[in-house]
Amino acid sequence: MRFDSRLKALERIGKESAGKRIRLVMHGCSESFQVNLATSTCKRTRRADGLIIENIELDGDLESMTEAEFEAWVESFPIKEYEA
Repeated sequence: MRFDSRLKALERIGKESAGKRIRLVMHGCSESFQVNLATSTCKRTRRADGLIIENIELDGDLESMTEAEFEAWVESFPIKEYEA
């Protein structure tokens, strides 16, 4: 069941962000491991064609946050322009 819910979430996110951004999220697998945002990282880069690439490394389990909390945290990071 957990795999199915994650797959559906990825499919939903893929549809919502098609052509706009690529987001890579790495996080822990234990539901009991709360996310520590102080030690988590997020890097956001915009390419010349407008595509935003987000590399996110959470220190903890993504499912310990609500989607709104996660989005607000990601949006708090600046988007840097890609320099070729």
